Amino acid sequence: MNEQSKLYRELTEPELHSVIASAFPGETPKTYHLLSGGLFNTTYRVVTEEHDVVLRIGPVHRELLLPYEHSLMAAEALADRLCLENGIPASNVLYLDTSKTIIDRDFMVVDRIDSVPLSDPSIPEECKGALLRECGRLVRKLHQIRGNRFGRLAKIVTGRGFDNWYDAVESEFLDVFSKAEEFQVFNADLRDRVLAFLKNYKTALNTLTEPRLTHCDLWAGNVLVQKTEEGYSVCAIIDGDRAMFGDPILDIATGWIATPDFLEGYGENGEKDEYAAVRNRVYSLFFTLQDAYIWKIEYDREDIFAENLHRLEELLQ
Repeated sequence: MNEQSKLYRELTEPELHSVIASAFPGETPKTYHLLSGGLFNTTYRVVTEEHDVVLRIGPVHRELLLPYEHSLMAAEALADRLCLENGIPASNVLYLDTSKTIIDRDFMVVDRIDSVPLSDPSIPEECKGALLRECGRLVRKLHQIRGNRFGRLAKIVTGRGFDNWYDAVESEFLDVFSKAEEFQVFNADLRDRVLAFLKNYKTALNTLTEPRLTHCDLWAGNVLVQKTEEGYSVCAIIDGDRAMFGDPILDIATGWIATPDFLEGYGENGEKDEYAAVRNRVYSLFFTLQDAYIWKIEYDREDIFAENLHRLEELLQ
């Protein structure tokens, strides 16, 4: 069991059989095993008589989750569908259950893709530049997908959305502070300073007028690649459960994957405009604030929480 996370829990064998039977009536697992990695969901590879799939089960202790995290699997299914409809390789969702009637957790089943993540050490260094350029081209296509309203897909699937970008961003900050107050994560002074900081950038945020799809968790571990006769190629961008209709710079600003090779494939300098650096300050502050909450409350890592608090103070100066 993953002892780092309060959200992760393996299924019992009867639970796993029930989940698979609901997805594929009449089928039972021939083999199954846990897949490594991840602190939020619990993930298995399952082979039945007819299927070879990946099963993802949502978290336990949902009282610890941020508001939008309650709808992540429905959001991921929407993100995957939008990507596939627009020629971007992604997971093929076979079954989604958010009823919590089979087991008291959301779960989804996707086709298994014979692949390794771009972060895998088995990928030769000389192949990574071309893969990152290919990834950049695909992410640019992803960013061309337009939405009708701003906000997290996890909110949009529940009927929530925002008419302007500032309101969508402010709601993210307020959600973190509202939940953090239950566990006394941040003091009132920090909250007031962060929200005052945000209000200073309302005009800059609202220069963004077109909601566009952004992944919001774009790093090498969420890019799957396959070996081909010519070398390697990207075969899927996965785990879009935290995606938003908002600012494409969100996927560039984090720096998790925006290497020179990625930006060369993406083109147009990451679509930076005269307000990009200003908006990026807000996004950096938000990701740090959210990470502070998540690492302290969901993953029980006081050391990483302290690092994020220090980073928050630096950003607010």
